[in-house]
Amino acid sequence: MLQFAIPCLLGLESLVGDEVKKLGLADIRVENGRVLCRGEERDLARLNINLRCGARVLLVLASFRATDFETLFQGTRAVRWEDWIPREGEFPVVGYSINSTLHSVPACQSIVKKAVVDRLSAAYGIAQFLETGRRYQVRFSIMKDWDMPRSFSSMASAAKISSHFMIFLLIRYSTVRQNSTRRRTSAVSFFSKRSVSPPISSSTAPSSKPASVPANSLRPSRFL
Repeated sequence: MLQFAIPCLLGLESLVGDEVKKLGLADIRVENGRVLCRGEERDLARLNINLRCGARVLLVLASFRATDFETLFQGTRAVRWEDWIPREGEFPVVGYSINSTLHSVPACQSIVKKAVVDRLSAAYGIAQFLETGRRYQVRFSIMKDWDMPRSFSSMASAAKISSHFMIFLLIRYSTVRQNSTRRRTSAVSFFSKRSVSPPISSSTAPSSKPASVPANSLRPSRFL
């Protein structure tokens, strides 16, 4: 099964969690600013269509502890990027870091990008990627975790700080987006045809005398 992450505005996590439960997904976990769950590949489209409070649907590719840039590079390179990103695909990297020793986001972006390129180069046998194809947005989040020691007397000296690193991949389904756009366009044109007034000719110019209003026109319209 695949793991999904659904980011949302703060305060809407429980609503998103309830929507995911109604869709029947498994292992739902509500966190600050996002909801994690598991499902099949077809559930990506179901979540994109049915969710109302979630911002987007991300595919979680990896989650691991990173204590320095070397573990960050090795953990990112271990992901099977060739299963998701084709040879000509574009894969920009964005992300954020919250209360982590790996606080430099540009440095983390550079390391993640280098690790992905290194993995894809070994898989496809090429050294340079033109990235002229479809976009596969790579996102990462770094959160600091504390591994608390058992002895509270030596807590200040023995506490180890490691960063919890999670990699996401944003996959856009063009067919779903085109179908939804077509539905919105047809709905707009449906109402627009009934809201546009006919052109006024010189023979039907309004006069100073008030026009009479038919009684049946006072009924509420079913198109409002």
